[in-house]
Amino acid sequence: MKKVKMCEICGERPATIPDRERMGRLINRVCGVCHAARLRGDMVHILECHKNVRLTPQPPTRKETEGN
Repeated sequence: MKKVKMCEICGERPATIPDRERMGRLINRVCGVCHAARLRGDMVHILECHKNVRLTPQPPTRKETEGN
């Protein structure tokens, strides 16, 4: 009988997903809940960066300045 590996982050649930931060062979090291929490954190960061870019005034493009 194989020993079930537990999640390396929480240690509470069985590992079902390979850790994205480790290179090499894909070995299940993270549970689905911790993986989802990482993805959620990534998405929040991406949306904040996108919001900051949209709020920053952009210089006019060449087309806008030429007035075709």
